[in-house]
Amino acid sequence: MRRKPFRLSSGCQPLRVTRALCSTRGNSISRRLNAACTRPGRDFAFVATIPAADGIDIVGAAQYVRANKRSRKTCEFAITVAEDLRGSGLAAKLLASLVRRARRDGYATMEGLVIADNTPMLELARKLKFIVEPVPGDATVVRVQRAL
Repeated sequence: MRRKPFRLSSGCQPLRVTRALCSTRGNSISRRLNAACTRPGRDFAFVATIPAADGIDIVGAAQYVRANKRSRKTCEFAITVAEDLRGSGLAAKLLASLVRRARRDGYATMEGLVIADNTPMLELARKLKFIVEPVPGDATVVRVQRAL
């Protein structure tokens, strides 16, 4: 299969979720994006798109939000990539972009939860200098965290 080039977009644009994200399973970040504007300095989202016959297809999305109300310096991230583009480098591009943007927005730490058997994501997190730690009481997920 020939891969189409993808493009990252950000800002406040309506999102048209198409067949690429409709096939994702579980707690997809596309549900959290809600086609809404992000709040500058507090949260941010990127989407990756490819050309399609009917316009564009969203093939990946990444977002960070403030982790909790008590900590203004820690953000939590989430990423989803369409199954047929996994292994293409898209997740790496999305996560590296999130790290840069969160640092620019004044966050000191970025963290996220990863399914414990998601080896490709854990390898990517380690490559981008995230520390991987167990979550007490839940062996199905691990916490990844890094200083910005």
